[in-house]
Amino acid sequence: MAMKSMRDAPDAQGGFNDNHKRQILLTLGYVDKLLSDALRELSAAGQPSLFPRYVPDLSPRQQEALAVYLSRLREIMARVLDRHGISVPEPAISANKAFRSGLMCARINLTELKPRYMRGYGTLSSDAMRDLDVLTEELITVLDQMDKFLLQEAGNESREPDGDPHDGNIHGLL
Repeated sequence: MAMKSMRDAPDAQGGFNDNHKRQILLTLGYVDKLLSDALRELSAAGQPSLFPRYVPDLSPRQQEALAVYLSRLREIMARVLDRHGISVPEPAISANKAFRSGLMCARINLTELKPRYMRGYGTLSSDAMRDLDVLTEELITVLDQMDKFLLQEAGNESREPDGDPHDGNIHGLL
């Protein structure tokens, strides 16, 4: 007869073992992320995108109602987690590092627009090659400036950025 581990045994609080608790935590966390991301994408308050994915067809009233529903879902989830002694782990990923990782991925993708890579899709005129060189250089320069800014500002949260990012002078980096 196989022995049950303590992890498989239900707890005294509500009948969930560690495996159940972990699955509940993962599922509720995933549902929260899905709905938060969807609401953020559909929200008119978000940053404008050059390449929007969605038609902004939710009225402000609908957006507000969805935010209230999401809040209600979170209250229910929190109540269940609390009742069963399931702790939500503290955030462990630095937003700065996550953004910088995104910058690195964007840089790699933009590098693939250089003429030497784009020739694989067909012949390029000299004007097209020059345009691609200028485009990639300009975009990668801005990404590098953003990365440098985040590196310099790490650990200096209380300081407000100087200047306007649109005029090319944030702390003299742009």
